[in-house]
Amino acid sequence: MIIKIIIFLSFSLTSFLLLLPGFNSSVLGNEITTDWQDNYNSRSRLIIGSYSSDKKLIIGLQLSIEKGSYSYWRNPGDSGIPPIIDFKDSINIESYDIKYPVPEKIVHSFGSSNGYKDNVIFPIILEPVSTKKPLHINVTFDYGICDTVCVPVNNKLSYIISNLGSLSKEKSLLVNEFLERVPNYNNITEKKAIKASLIHGREDNLYLKIELNLSENSSIFIEEHDKLYLSALGPPKKLVNGNVEFNYEIYSNYVADDIVDQILSLVIVTEGDLIKEDITIE
Repeated sequence: MIIKIIIFLSFSLTSFLLLLPGFNSSVLGNEITTDWQDNYNSRSRLIIGSYSSDKKLIIGLQLSIEKGSYSYWRNPGDSGIPPIIDFKDSINIESYDIKYPVPEKIVHSFGSSNGYKDNVIFPIILEPVSTKKPLHINVTFDYGICDTVCVPVNNKLSYIISNLGSLSKEKSLLVNEFLERVPNYNNITEKKAIKASLIHGREDNLYLKIELNLSENSSIFIEEHDKLYLSALGPPKKLVNGNVEFNYEIYSNYVADDIVDQILSLVIVTEGDLIKEDITIE
C-alpha cells in the first residue's frame, strides 16, 4: 500500500465570521459578498448570487490562494486534503448541491495532486425549506493549503438573508464564470471513454488501463471512489489506433472480483471540451 506522504502542522487555524444583511459586507458591481476571511496562505468569502424562479439560490464559496501555494480538488490525487463544505448549522436550508470546477495537475516531490492555484469559486445551489422565512447560511469550510508543508484549515462563514425575493434580480458574474468550469455529462457528441481494463500484475498487484478517444495533450481526472484509490503511472500513451491510454495502479481492500463492474466517473479535459463520463471496469 502506497504511503501518502504529507506533512501537517500540528495546529488548525480556525476563524469565524457572522454577517447581517447590510452590515460589514461589500458590494462589487452586482457582486454581494462577505468580507474576506484570512487564514494560512489563503482567504475565503461567500458570494451571494441569484434567487431563481425555481426557488433555488445560487451562491459561491471563493478561495483565494497565495502565490506558491495550492489547495485540492474533491479527489486530491496521490496525497492531499479534499475540501469539505458543510451547511449542517444553517437554518431554513432543505438541500444543497456543491459544484467542483475542473482542477489542474500539480506535480510535487511526493507524486502529483489534483488541485487549484490562485483562485477558485465553488458554486453552490441552495434550496430553502420556506421562501417566506429568513435564510441563515452557516458554512463550515475545511480544506488543505500546501507549499513546503501542508496545513489543514478550518473556516466558518455566515450570512443571513432576510428576504429571498430581494435577490430575484441579482446575479454574480464571478460565480457564473466558475459554473462554466464545472464538467457536465456529455449527451451530444460521441463518448470519449472507450474501455477500462483491470490488469493483474506481479505479486497480486492490480492495475487499471483506461482507453479514451482523445488527443495526447488532453487530460482526465477521476472522481473519488469509496472502494478504490488510483495512483497515476506516468503520462498517457498514444496507441496505434489513435486513442490515448492512461495507466493507474490500484490500491484497495477489495479483491479483483469486487473491482470488476465498478463504475468510475471521469472528468475529461480536451480541446474545446470539458465533459464528464462514466465508465465500467471490465
